[in-house]
Amino acid sequence: MFGWRLGLEDFSGGFWKASNVIGALDLGPFQLRRNLFHSAGEYSFLRIKILVKGMRKQIELNLDKGKLGGRRKGAGRKRTIARGVDHKKREIITSSQPVHINIKMNIPVKSETGLLALEKSIANSRRYFHILHYSLQWNHIHLIIEAADNKALFSGMRSFTNTFVKVMGKGSIQKERYHLHPLKSMKETKNAFRYVIFNEVHHSKKTSMRADLFSSLHQLNIREMSRQFRVEIKACKPEKIIQLDQPASWLAKQGLKPT
Repeated sequence: MFGWRLGLEDFSGGFWKASNVIGALDLGPFQLRRNLFHSAGEYSFLRIKILVKGMRKQIELNLDKGKLGGRRKGAGRKRTIARGVDHKKREIITSSQPVHINIKMNIPVKSETGLLALEKSIANSRRYFHILHYSLQWNHIHLIIEAADNKALFSGMRSFTNTFVKVMGKGSIQKERYHLHPLKSMKETKNAFRYVIFNEVHHSKKTSMRADLFSSLHQLNIREMSRQFRVEIKACKPEKIIQLDQPASWLAKQGLKPT
């Protein structure tokens, strides 16, 4: 709806006044109809009606309701790969809780090059957090770390992943966002410790494994670990040892060692 006030002066000194001029749009071709009323020296009214017919109304976007289109459960293209880790806000990290991290890769990393990349990544990220244990598997890496807060964790993980990718020299090799799980109890800490150290045994259901450089098992008491977890561990003497950090929190000190 439209409204105008128009004033027109004729030759005889009379005054034309138009008020309450209504334009009614009916969405079609324009038709103009004028009704003029004039009386010299007096006010009169000019009414203009704009009638639009034949045009259709504009289609409204149905974003949140109805059966077709819009946001609804099950809409959109279905995933062709695993969902991975959702991009949600991370849990709050504190210095009193160890953290279990899983980093998935697109290429095999269990190799001599992978060990070199791991060693340099641990060294470069040490100024942000402490890495207590690790396990280098075929296409993923397990870490148990201690970080002061979320900022230190994010900075350390950025340093770790960037160094690892650079040493591997394969471009973008990280498959998805790394998995993060704070260990809030003694039971969680012990389970994570066993899962990381004996990851190869856990997935393959073997009863024996080698204490090589691909996990931090070779830095522990092999006889005690074998007795406690009932796994035959073949001891070996690696040429070098990847330097790890000592635990600082109570959970890490008590949970990340044989009882």
